[in-house]
Amino acid sequence: MISNLIESWNFVFKETRNLPIIALVQSIYCRLGFLFAERAHSAFVMAGFGDAFTKHCMDALKEEVGKSNIHQVDQFDRERFTFYVWESINYRDGRPMRTFKLDLQAGRCGCAEF
Repeated sequence: MISNLIESWNFVFKETRNLPIIALVQSIYCRLGFLFAERAHSAFVMAGFGDAFTKHCMDALKEEVGKSNIHQVDQFDRERFTFYVWESINYRDGRPMRTFKLDLQAGRCGCAEF
């Protein structure tokens, strides 16, 4: 993640890398001012249309909602805070659908991801 961030900034400031330090700082200041103004303008345009999130964020939310719909809660024990979840759609070809037991008090899940 950090290397991708550094590489993206490296690309943004590609032309200014060989400048003296004063010119480099001035160039970075102007470039960041331009980028922030451009981002603010696009945010105001989205807010004008009533959008609360960016298109990228909305696409990611739709994808996660689609993934979350493949699990169904079968039994829930309110006293022990445990419940069983089963997969309703098999996205893993050749493997059977699974059932998981979640224990919220112990912080354990049968899927080993919780």
